[in-house]
Amino acid sequence: MAFPANPAKNSPFVLVLDAGTDRGFRLARALLAAGNCVVAVDRNAADLVRIGHGHSSAQLFLIVADTTDPTQAEQVMARAHAYFGEATPTLALCADYRRSSAA
Repeated sequence: MAFPANPAKNSPFVLVLDAGTDRGFRLARALLAAGNCVVAVDRNAADLVRIGHGHSSAQLFLIVADTTDPTQAEQVMARAHAYFGEATPTLALCADYRRSSAA
């Protein structure tokens, strides 16, 4: 898949997982406001849309994927690098794992 030319190509970016949650939304918006390039990832496209209001696609890339699936997680990284370049991303996890059912 080809993406339009991005003026932020080869810029460092922050990968925000679970960006559709309230915590992820606040973090992604704060990172964008601070001038960071952000790749926002969530399982639900509708939850991602609100992040983009008022921000350029040169600074923000939205991806719908389930990153608990290793194949989809690899595709997220490939798409993020295709869009922003090969800079090493910073990872931001936004899920509240204290509520996990794992015992």
